Amino acid sequence: MKKIEISFDAIPASAISQTKLTICLKCAFDFFTKQLKLSNRTAYSELKKHTPEEQDFTGAATARPHFLSGDETTNCPYCNGAKRWFATFTAIRVDAHPSFEKQRKKVWAALKKETELYALWAVERTQMQIFSEWLERLQHGLDLNDERWLLEAAMAQTKRSYPAVQWEEVTKEGLRRLQLSRQAEEDGVYENGWL
Repeated sequence: MKKIEISFDAIPASAISQTKLTICLKCAFDFFTKQLKLSNRTAYSELKKHTPEEQDFTGAATARPHFLSGDETTNCPYCNGAKRWFATFTAIRVDAHPSFEKQRKKVWAALKKETELYALWAVERTQMQIFSEWLERLQHGLDLNDERWLLEAAMAQTKRSYPAVQWEEVTKEGLRRLQLSRQAEEDGVYENGWL
């Protein structure tokens, strides 16, 4: 099977988030053969066609044989199967913003052409749902024991509010303080570690 890479480079990195979902093939195969009484060949065919649902990537609805894991996970939490039984699915979420809508539509069109490799979801959500999901993703990436967590959270919100700005270039010398002002006439000023 040919591997096709779709480039997300046209979309700002602050508008893209990834979630990895692991499936234990041993658990899935056992489920198909022992509980559903499918033959080995049929179970294998069904496994090849398997695509997780969107809610599996949230963590709240994740159930056997799926689980969210980091690189340190070496065994299945359900059957204790070795890492060689793992397969990984990646969900890439692109937050819409008017500043890069054309680029997002081009990427979406390219993904639609590759139905064997990509499953697409376009779920309508309210602004509150979108913000709540963003907060949940942010929470997983923050170390609340670190004294810089509030600065990191404020910078993440700034990146979310202004995704078209190349923030890595602006703050390449490091960031020590972020001060929001309603009186500012320009988008932002970076000087000596202050934004």
